[in-house]
Amino acid sequence: MKETAPKLNSIPADRFRLELLKLFKQAENSPRKFFDILDEVNALHKAYPEIAALKFVPAGPKKYHKEGSAYEHTMRVVESMFNQQGNNVDSLLGALFHDIGKASTPPSELPNHYGHDKMGAKMAPEIQRKYQFNKTRKYLIKTVSRIHMKLHDLDELNATTMIKYSNMIKSSPLSVDQFINIGIADANGKEPKSKFDDGKAKYHIQTAIDVINDIDGNQVIDSRGYNREDIGSEIPGERINNLLKQDRAEEYRRRI
Repeated sequence: MKETAPKLNSIPADRFRLELLKLFKQAENSPRKFFDILDEVNALHKAYPEIAALKFVPAGPKKYHKEGSAYEHTMRVVESMFNQQGNNVDSLLGALFHDIGKASTPPSELPNHYGHDKMGAKMAPEIQRKYQFNKTRKYLIKTVSRIHMKLHDLDELNATTMIKYSNMIKSSPLSVDQFINIGIADANGKEPKSKFDDGKAKYHIQTAIDVINDIDGNQVIDSRGYNREDIGSEIPGERINNLLKQDRAEEYRRRI
């Protein structure tokens, strides 16, 4: 395998996508073995350079991440997700890419990773193009990367932001419970393991999604007595959208 590793450069990137999906569909116990063995034979940086890059940055301050590198943390999160969701491919992909932005942290900021959630979300289109993931999985990577940190303190978000993030979760291929599993896996992937209030997180997300389902643009128009024929001409669509955000935020605050 070590002798063959240099030849991986000649293999199309979509082949590595197929192998990754095959791994997550068929793994019987520990999916991290796949990545560890690739690393052992000097092939990980050729097959999945975005994952290999996590080996060279700390997961975070030692106080919260004694497990070491961002790679080690990611592997532990993948293992925890496997224990919760088995061979659910999308759940495992979310776990694998949740901290992908940490490899882009400026060295001067380490061991902290300020904004790695946003950076990971920005990397999603590039990862999709390279491995030829479908658009649904691009959105999955973007959403998990962007939101995974917020899962731990949803009660501190303002109502507008909570509605925004919950709408992203609602539109993703993962269910609310699977997103909660991301939070649990992320907490389990730390050393020492951190506490994660899954009941509280689910309550906030589900309440926000219920509000989104209950209040749409038609209700905004009807509640204010607007003439539908005036929308877009006399009444800008942007105003309706802003009112929709306002109404949903107010209703979320009322319910919570």
